[in-house]
Amino acid sequence: MDSPRPIRVALTEEYEAPPALDEEIDDSLRTLLREICGAPPASEKDIDCYLRTLLLTHLRKAEVPTNTLKEIHNIQRNIMGMAIPRFDILPHHHEDLVQAVHYNKYGTRLVTGSSDHRLKVWEKNAEGIWILVDTWRGHDAEIMDVKWNDPFMGTVIGSVGEDGKFKIWEEDVTEAPESGRRFKCIYSHSSPSRIPYVSLDFKTIKFSTVVALISRDGSLDIYEPTNKDNFSEWQRFDHFQTCSPPARGEDTGFKVRFHQDALPCYTAITAGLDKLALSLLVGAMDTVKIYRTNKDNKFYTAAEIAGHRGLVRDIDWANGSARGTDVIATASKDGAIRIFEVSTPLPSGASYTPPSPDVNGASATTDTRVARSARSGIGAGLADASRVDGARRIGEGEVKHHVREVGVLTEHHGAVWRLHFDHTGNAYLSNCSRIQYNLLLIVIATPGRILGTMGDDGKVRQWKKAVDGQWMEFAQISPESAW
Repeated sequence: MDSPRPIRVALTEEYEAPPALDEEIDDSLRTLLREICGAPPASEKDIDCYLRTLLLTHLRKAEVPTNTLKEIHNIQRNIMGMAIPRFDILPHHHEDLVQAVHYNKYGTRLVTGSSDHRLKVWEKNAEGIWILVDTWRGHDAEIMDVKWNDPFMGTVIGSVGEDGKFKIWEEDVTEAPESGRRFKCIYSHSSPSRIPYVSLDFKTIKFSTVVALISRDGSLDIYEPTNKDNFSEWQRFDHFQTCSPPARGEDTGFKVRFHQDALPCYTAITAGLDKLALSLLVGAMDTVKIYRTNKDNKFYTAAEIAGHRGLVRDIDWANGSARGTDVIATASKDGAIRIFEVSTPLPSGASYTPPSPDVNGASATTDTRVARSARSGIGAGLADASRVDGARRIGEGEVKHHVREVGVLTEHHGAVWRLHFDHTGNAYLSNCSRIQYNLLLIVIATPGRILGTMGDDGKVRQWKKAVDGQWMEFAQISPESAW
């Protein structure tokens, strides 16, 4: 057995076990370790380090009973005199790569989608242990993306797979957990272009929901329910090509992300953007585009970001419409994380006025979307569906943005696959099985504006904006240091 080494327990600070332990705790630890590996550690000083190292090894091979994990966590709290570290190792038990993971709004549930065609839903119980809620076959091919919808619309999950289908799943709480029947498919359609969807995202304001779907040829579809209270029927109200279709066999990269704030940035509203406008970020090959909707509820290109030297693998918005500028981040195959500030120039003579909360305006969002559903229909909504991006007429309520690059982060020294801004202090999750581990690394970020990234180096890195405006790495986590 390899000799123990110091491990990282609280972000980047190393923790060393105390030289002397309480006799009762010592006996408990030795008993647990004997059950796990058949032999106690060499000395009391190495107990905590051995416990974490051996438990990680054990987790790679088999499931650890929930009661055992709970007991280990309680012992760790007693030894350290504080809560356990803010990250956990979760054996996902998929039979192939995990392609997508997503937390619900509150960070208490997560869903995983894998190349084994299956979806899994996990829930954090009162003891802080992640337990499996259900596993089921979601698609007839590998699953490329999965998302929770807003919980105010029920427990709903959307997924897309290489079988070319988009599916909506709704939880049936009358079914037993781990029965394979707890999440029911209430809607499904195939990609109209017959090219598989590779990314999706939901946007919900009050009781109005839309979903963006992008396929591997760069074709973007926007759907909404025909009845806002029923997710079993959807209609397409906009469709356009985000870029020229890639050549057959060419490596591709496409992502979609809605801006999840209730209102767009107030400077854009002051410049003329409809405050009910949808804002969509699209990664299309090596380019990123910002789309907004005008007052005719049609998407137009508000800004285009070039300069990536490789495929764009992931994109995200930072929440905060009162900031005055939008902040977005991109992860690229060229190994760079790029951060951009998006500003909106004002018309001559105008001045910025931050909007106040408008309950009536929020209600109007619902009314507007219902009216648009009734007005557009599939035929009317697709009247100009064949147009290529950029060939649209200029409509009322359209503004253009200025984009400025404020940071280029290259510490991953390889392709960057995932990134995510933390908005609420909830968890974000990194897929380590893409690198070498059959594990998921769960990171609980502290509240604040934090960017988490994951790359081919197998590390989760956390970044914050310093007082001088530079983005700096302040933490680094790897699977080996999680115990």
